[in-house]
Amino acid sequence: MAQVLYGSKLFLYWSSACWHCSQVASMSTGEMMQEKDLKEIESLILKMEGLEKEINKKQEQKIFIEEVIAEKQRLCEQAKEEHERRIEKLSNQARRVRGRRGHSADGRAGYAVSEGLVEEPAAHPLEDVDVALLDEALRPDERKRLIGDDLTSLSAEEVEERLALIAEALQEKLKVIRQLSMNMAELEVRRGQSGDVSQDAFQALKSELSAVINLDEC
Repeated sequence: MAQVLYGSKLFLYWSSACWHCSQVASMSTGEMMQEKDLKEIESLILKMEGLEKEINKKQEQKIFIEEVIAEKQRLCEQAKEEHERRIEKLSNQARRVRGRRGHSADGRAGYAVSEGLVEEPAAHPLEDVDVALLDEALRPDERKRLIGDDLTSLSAEEVEERLALIAEALQEKLKVIRQLSMNMAELEVRRGQSGDVSQDAFQALKSELSAVINLDEC
């Protein structure tokens, strides 16, 4: 009888120990799973934070690039406008000089110099032309090709011929600049609508502009 009771107690003790161990094992497994889940969530949060920082960085870079491009375009547009004003000013100068020369020729046809009076030498027709401004508009080599260096040595016929060449060159250059400006505007519209305008297209257009206007500052 005593052995039976002892065996029963031993069985109960063993059963209790096994149940306790199973509870501990179950709790440990749950805690491990919970810890694993927390680590995965933490890793995901870190990845999301990194992705957010990267997106913000790229957005800032995009904004900066857009601001730089806008500033460059503003400077180029300003340079083109100034160039057009210079060309128009030179064209007006050329027209005024030609007009004065024609008027002076008509006046001298019926004018006789009285004895004892000395006619003051007339100013050279090309003296009113701003050579420095002409160099900016046409480039020095083109200006020299059209009117040379010694303007005062030109005859009346040569003056008329040079003035006509200057006016023609200025008008042609102004026409080219306006056409290229329209092309630039079209590229801007296309890029704003579809964004499919390549950088090569802008570089090609800039090269064309550089051929007629100084774009070093653009």
